[in-house]
Amino acid sequence: MFSTILRALREEKGLSQKELADVLGVSRPAITKYERIERQPDFKTVEQIADFFNVSVDYLLGRTNIRNPYLHASFSSNSTATHKNAVENILQETQDMLLGSTNLTLSGDPASPEAVQSIIDGIKFGLEQAKMRNKKKQD
Repeated sequence: MFSTILRALREEKGLSQKELADVLGVSRPAITKYERIERQPDFKTVEQIADFFNVSVDYLLGRTNIRNPYLHASFSSNSTATHKNAVENILQETQDMLLGSTNLTLSGDPASPEAVQSIIDGIKFGLEQAKMRNKKKQD
């Protein structure tokens, strides 16, 4: 599971094995072996991989389908500070993920950069509409 997820994340960012190896401070053959299930990374390297791809270690190990459960946890807290700008933060992370992905598809067809930008523009428009409606409701 780890090997498949690592490869998918690497390809999603458009990185070669060498580029990822350089980022992590390991050799390219090490990345190859991770992806072929011939070798397992140590805990420090697993943490580095999770941090680099902004996913949890549980996601890397295939224990959850939620890439970053810390965002989801923020909604279960009653803390006002936790909720401050939560929607904006999630939308910003979504935008970053969309812009950083290279293998996106729409109905099975490759998504063009213009299509991805249209999605981002729609998200921004929806956020502005929600802010206006929320403000009217509070007034």
